[in-house]
Amino acid sequence: MAYANPAYGIRHAAAEAGFAKITTKYATAAGFGKERLIDYRGALLMKFAASQADHDVEIDRGTGLLEALDRLAIPPGHNLSGVDLEIYGGATSPAATLLAETVVALSSLWVDFAFPASSDRYLRLKFNTTGTWELGELWFTRYLQPATGIVRDWEAPLLTPRQVVEFPSREAVALLATPRRRMQLEHQGLAEAGADEQIYRLLASSGVALPFLFWGMDTAAIPFVARLEEDLEKTQDHPQPKTQVAYTYKLALREQLL
Repeated sequence: MAYANPAYGIRHAAAEAGFAKITTKYATAAGFGKERLIDYRGALLMKFAASQADHDVEIDRGTGLLEALDRLAIPPGHNLSGVDLEIYGGATSPAATLLAETVVALSSLWVDFAFPASSDRYLRLKFNTTGTWELGELWFTRYLQPATGIVRDWEAPLLTPRQVVEFPSREAVALLATPRRRMQLEHQGLAEAGADEQIYRLLASSGVALPFLFWGMDTAAIPFVARLEEDLEKTQDHPQPKTQVAYTYKLALREQLL
């Protein structure tokens, strides 16, 4: 098995833009509106009301200095198998510059594909196949992968949420959900204010409340939604801090159920 450095999708451009800044070309079904694209719960689907040949979803990121985004991810549960998806960017609406195109393989899998980095105000996802489409989360994000390797003795157990009730004569165990992944990672020697250290500063700023996308160490990894289990631990680790400052970051994250 080949391994690579983990990667993070900390930005969620549609959620950051907000409900009012998300538009669709055609109406969504009653009770299945666009707010479901930004609730961090991929099992709750946004659904279009009727079949059309050119459904789309566009986000307005606003004005100012915008971070370049380069990744689109949609969690499993959609009905987009075989659908031709196109991403457009632009300074005006509707975004008209084609950035990337892909055909979704299976509805049971994540949609996860890269596009040329774009700092455009408007990003538009077009469904270039006739149908009545439904999907959960819509992650326009930036793929952040540290160049510094992780310490090799990382851990990745599968933990099952459960509740244990003790009686005088026995214990009763209730399984609350399916097993979820938990990762414990450590990066050493990250230069102060360097590109890798900035990634972990950004991750730390999201805190323990805000979910993010995580691509694991398998080189064929698909993302999953994760949340920091506790605040990042940051320590100075250079043997001569008067000449150079470097840091070790330790983090624990847990997969979030969608």
